[in-house]
Amino acid sequence: MNYNFKTSSDVDPPDSEADMLQADIEANTSSIDKGQPSVQPELVQRIFTPLLLSKKVPPIPDEEERTEFPAYKGNWISRILLLWLLPLYKTGYLRTVTQQDLWTLGDEFQLEKTYPKFQKIFEQKVADYRSKNPDSESLPYSIIAFSLFQCFRFKCLMTIFLKNVADCLMAFSPLVTKHLISFVEERTIDSSIPVGKGIGLTFGVCLMLLARTLIEAQSNLLSFHIGGESRTLLTKMILEKSFISTVETKHKFSNGVLLSFLSNDISRIDLALSLLPELTAFLIPTVVAIVLLIVNMKESALAGIAVFLLVLVSIGAPMQVMMSIRDKANVHTDKRVELVREIVQSIKVIKFYSWEDAYDTIVKVVRANEIQYVFKIQILISVVVAIALSASPIVTMVAVLVYHKVSDGRNPAVIFSSMTLFAILNFKMITLTMSLSSGADGLNAIRRLMKYFQCKDEDPAYLDTYYDSELLKGHEDIAIKIENAEFQWLKFEDISKPEEEQEKGEKPKKDSEKETEIKESRSEYVTILKSINLEIIKGEFVVITGPIGSGKSSLLAALSGIGIHKAQGKIAMNGSSLLCGTPWIQNSTIRDNVLFGQPMDQAKYNQVISACCLDRDIEQLPAGDLTEIGERGVNLSGGQKARLSLARVVYSDSDIVLLDDVLSAVDANVGKTIVENLLLGLIKGKTIVLATHQLSLTSKADRVVFVNGDGSIDAGSYESLASSNQKFRELLEYSLSNHDEEEEETDAKDQQEQTQKNEELKKLNLQKVLSLSENQLYEDEERAVNAIPLSTYVEYINSGRGVFGYSVIPLIFLFILLSIFCNLFSNVWLTYWLEDKFPSLNEGTYIGLYITFTFASVLFSIGEFGLESYVVVQASKILNLMAMSRLLHAPMWFFDTTPIGRIINRFSKDTNSLDNEIGGRLKVLVHMIGMAIGALVLAIVYVPWFAIVVPFIAFLLFACANCYQATSREVKRLEAINRSFILNNFNESISGGTTIKSFGSQHRFIARNSVFSDRLNEVYFVVVSNQRWISLSLDSLGVVALFIVSMMVITGVFHVSASAAGLLIYYMTDFSWLVSNILNDYVEFENDMNSVERLMQYAKYMAQEAPYRSSDMNPVQSLQSSWPESGAIEFDNVSLRYRENLPLVLNNLSIKIKESEKIGICGRTGAGKSSLMVALYRLSELSGGSITIDGVDISKIGLHDLRSKLSIIPQDPVLFEGTIRRNLDPFSEKTDAQLWDALRRSHLVKDPEAIQKTDKFHLDSAVVENGENFSLGERQLIALARALVRQTRILILDEATSSVDYETDHLIQTTIAEEFKSCTILCIAHRLKTIVGYDRILVLEKGRLEEFGRPLELYQREGGLFKEMCMSAKISEADFV
Repeated sequence: MNYNFKTSSDVDPPDSEADMLQADIEANTSSIDKGQPSVQPELVQRIFTPLLLSKKVPPIPDEEERTEFPAYKGNWISRILLLWLLPLYKTGYLRTVTQQDLWTLGDEFQLEKTYPKFQKIFEQKVADYRSKNPDSESLPYSIIAFSLFQCFRFKCLMTIFLKNVADCLMAFSPLVTKHLISFVEERTIDSSIPVGKGIGLTFGVCLMLLARTLIEAQSNLLSFHIGGESRTLLTKMILEKSFISTVETKHKFSNGVLLSFLSNDISRIDLALSLLPELTAFLIPTVVAIVLLIVNMKESALAGIAVFLLVLVSIGAPMQVMMSIRDKANVHTDKRVELVREIVQSIKVIKFYSWEDAYDTIVKVVRANEIQYVFKIQILISVVVAIALSASPIVTMVAVLVYHKVSDGRNPAVIFSSMTLFAILNFKMITLTMSLSSGADGLNAIRRLMKYFQCKDEDPAYLDTYYDSELLKGHEDIAIKIENAEFQWLKFEDISKPEEEQEKGEKPKKDSEKETEIKESRSEYVTILKSINLEIIKGEFVVITGPIGSGKSSLLAALSGIGIHKAQGKIAMNGSSLLCGTPWIQNSTIRDNVLFGQPMDQAKYNQVISACCLDRDIEQLPAGDLTEIGERGVNLSGGQKARLSLARVVYSDSDIVLLDDVLSAVDANVGKTIVENLLLGLIKGKTIVLATHQLSLTSKADRVVFVNGDGSIDAGSYESLASSNQKFRELLEYSLSNHDEEEEETDAKDQQEQTQKNEELKKLNLQKVLSLSENQLYEDEERAVNAIPLSTYVEYINSGRGVFGYSVIPLIFLFILLSIFCNLFSNVWLTYWLEDKFPSLNEGTYIGLYITFTFASVLFSIGEFGLESYVVVQASKILNLMAMSRLLHAPMWFFDTTPIGRIINRFSKDTNSLDNEIGGRLKVLVHMIGMAIGALVLAIVYVPWFAIVVPFIAFLLFACANCYQATSREVKRLEAINRSFILNNFNESISGGTTIKSFGSQHRFIARNSVFSDRLNEVYFVVVSNQRWISLSLDSLGVVALFIVSMMVITGVFHVSASAAGLLIYYMTDFSWLVSNILNDYVEFENDMNSVERLMQYAKYMAQEAPYRSSDMNPVQSLQSSWPESGAIEFDNVSLRYRENLPLVLNNLSIKIKESEKIGICGRTGAGKSSLMVALYRLSELSGGSITIDGVDISKIGLHDLRSKLSIIPQDPVLFEGTIRRNLDPFSEKTDAQLWDALRRSHLVKDPEAIQKTDKFHLDSAVVENGENFSLGERQLIALARALVRQTRILILDEATSSVDYETDHLIQTTIAEEFKSCTILCIAHRLKTIVGYDRILVLEKGRLEEFGRPLELYQREGGLFKEMCMSAKISEADFV
């Protein structure tokens, strides 16, 4: 049968995998790439818009109209002056820039071109080291650094060369300045001297500084490009490593740590490489400056140089301490990122169990631990920067005093040219300090990455050695053969202690607070299956069954060779195989999830969709099979996820199909259809191995494998096994006597749930924003446009006030004022001394005040930077915690429509900017603004006519900045959005790594990363080019200011002494550097404020659920702590829609549930069963009516007060990484005795006292990420234990026993009947016979009440829906007794 699904005919299927990849990426990046080319963009009104001659808004170009990045192409003038950026600035001033306005990368920059080169170099260096050090288990982290250097050798050498040339020009400029000051001194004595020489010297100084600016711009452009390219290389390397990591490596480096690598460590390496020229260009200019100083001041210069070297050496100690502190901070950063990821992935469980406040507390503890180290780092940086900025005055002071003492020298030309040289040394020391700081962080990040890269990889030929093809020689009819084999799982025991526990006298932390950076652990192999002998003939349908936890999944893993160790014996497989285990759904369309990179074959595709019972789902969805599915299939039912994963495996057309419990999540009717149409139909003839607890399927299998639970198996036909294996016979008899309706049951759980989920899909695709297309689930990421509002800065400062309150800003300004005044006036006082301006003062007074002002500037600078450090760290801490708090209380639709990577980006990269980047820039920026203002005031005081020029210079500065910001701000925002795409793909890749590897699709996800990385670099290269343009422009304006002041001085417009002239030239030379760096740092600071803005969107404006506690409501609601005492529930005309303007999913539903009543819930397709749970938990608020519990309207109380009184055992139980103890009682509120009792009552353990610490279900047994070391049935039992621990009056069962065997199901039902006999129970039915013994049955139909009454009464009602369902399930009246 051929199904023409909705919209399928409207979209031509891709012809190849490459086309599919391109279509997938275009769909994922449509929000940043396309803009809306067909729509004429609007003119943005800016300050200078009225002055523009043409206000025609340029259209958004199409993809084919984009050109290659022109920085290294085109004419030399355009490249040197960066004129190629001007068209972009024009566009950016008229309208908001989109990615389509930017340039594409040339081939030489694309990751697919650069990565093979880097990989080859890296592998060669590793091989060379291994050959020289065969006994070494570790690799030096320098291998990464040298590999990057060799990969970009030409660019590195060129940027180093250009930087040295630029700095040498800067170092030689004081020679010309010295002659200029001497000329002014001579002309002061003899005004008849022609000014021609002075003008020439002025031009010489200005041209040297201008040439230095142009050369340095090119050097920085190259270095930042190296940083950006290195970031993408290492990102791809980490992603590739994640696909080939061994089990040990994955345990040691959790997904959270890998995300921390991507969001934090690689950014630090990027910054370190960007500042590489500053490190390498330190020596030559420094030597030149020292030589010139000695020439200038003779032996007196040695005293200043000695102090300079002393200061330089003293900076090393804080830097070393900083590296140590950074290591400690990284532990907490990794933990915080891991927590965010865990919270987002498990948010529904957190809301079900009302754990928001508890998780908020954990995050606060981790954040507090992290921030104390961040603050220490910022304080150390403050001390270092204060010393570095103040070093020049101190060094100059020492040199001048010695010069005066030794030679009684007061030559202004010598002193002020030497002062400029000392300033150059100081500048090099400051840049060296910054470079060392970022370099230390970068090296630390490289060291962490190398620990990961040096871990062992999976042997690429592992499966070749795992399978023994010799075993099948002469047996072509055999598909799988195992001979006397033993299989083992690797079990880990963490042995590392958290850093805090290692500190003397501190108590160990709770399990939930332990750090998980890089785990140190011991491992051992635990035998699961032994003495296994099995033959499976080609084309056989084999069912594996056995008690829960007996090893069914382990046997399938042994067949597939995934994640299991073969200790002995042989295994062989004849043909390709695929394992369909825990469903993993890609954030893409249904079609893409089925095809999974394979070309579209429409006929085959339709057959697979039909056989997997997905056709009806697709017909109901808003965009058919092109409907977008959320990450992890959040908007699919458990049955839909299972069937979608099954369809993916079937479409792949492998010879051997291994299925792990794929039918547990679907109802019996759907299961029967899948068995008949798929297993015994479409793929009949293939070798099929199905692990299941549904014993009704064993009679249809060619052979049955029974896993005994003691490591052994028995295999044979249904009849022979039933006669020979007592355990199988007993389980079979129990199943046949108690659950014979399973095979025939029709409209049970999955059909109801799947259609309800289909409704949710429709809603989620329609809600939130009107611009979403019908097949798009996730809305475009929020992107602020134009200027960052003043309110963002105000909120940022308010967040950082801390204990100082509103006085912190005046205090900072006071320290700045005093610091700048003392700095400037110390040199002004020096001129007074040189001129002996106050004859009444003796020399000792001059010297004493000179020293006082110099050291006072240092002290005030430390106070200024210390206070600023406090503000930025406090603001970062507060905003992060506020954002996390609001995230925890965000409505469920937010998480369903927001990719995980986008959220993590806010709490990793953006938070890192607040922690480590904004503070450093802010300190230097504010200080430099003060210095620049001081320099201008000084120039105006000495040369009043300069005040006329200042407004013109200010206007040009403002015009350049305004033009620049209009584009730069938007491009920086595009950069943040592009980073989210990389994080999304990376998170999806590591989460679904097993599935991706099974299908051999690693290359697709790596290719996606490459494309996303290239798109990021398209933006990043423009970002750094923008920075170079503004630096070049403003440096030029600074040179113009220097030229004007110098010309006024040498022409004698005002009488200026040689000392004052030297002081002015010194400060105006400094001003040209200050102006460039001020605006550059300001723009960078504003760009970093994008991170503040993005985090503040979460911290202040994220949508929130209703009040969490009754005490937060208005008016305040009082609720007794014992509520609810009886558990009576009443639905009164309840109507529910998921969002405004969406259709009702519950319609005027009215029911009354009595105290301790047991209610079974069932209904036809789309009945609204899941919506009852949504309404009861208030995951969406009611559109009409009310729900009361014990007479209390639940809409009038806080969500915590409601949800904490409910318990749920969901179909897909979520387990958190850690221990079983943490999963039962994550916040240590219960005693061990209570926890052991819960495990016993949930049938996980029989005698708690007999349990050894090495046993699987010990309280301290490890639970890996997503609970993957437990079967689905075991996870459901742990969820049952969790509900037993909570001890609430109301219990909701949502397919709670869908993945356990019948005997365990019976035990669970018995436990529920006994342990929850005083509770009100709402059970969403899976097996109808499970609820026929309940007090009453609720039958829903299209959100309305269809039937509600006692089971037998409903069964006896002729024409009733429940009667019809029971008849289909072959349930007789005798079953109701």
